[in-house]
Amino acid sequence: MPYRSKDKYNPQSIKKTLNIPGNIVYRDIEFLTKKSKQYMYDLAKGLHILAYQRAIEGIGLTLTEAWNKFNDPKVPEKQSYHILDLQENAMNQ
Repeated sequence: MPYRSKDKYNPQSIKKTLNIPGNIVYRDIEFLTKKSKQYMYDLAKGLHILAYQRAIEGIGLTLTEAWNKFNDPKVPEKQSYHILDLQENAMNQ
């Protein structure tokens, strides 16, 4: 990622302010960039697992509700067959 000279905290101004060699500044920027990318990757990975867990829980709740509807004597028989079909599809996914 190129650094623009008009930025307040560009490598040249950091080098001058801290009175350190430029290679140290660039190495530190590279290190911090890698660490921030790793942090974002880990964060996304954790969120992915959480979303997967919520999806599994949602499927479980849906199947529970489907069984409740299937066992409800007020639900028409034709609708009960559709509920069974939905349950079978959910279990085979």
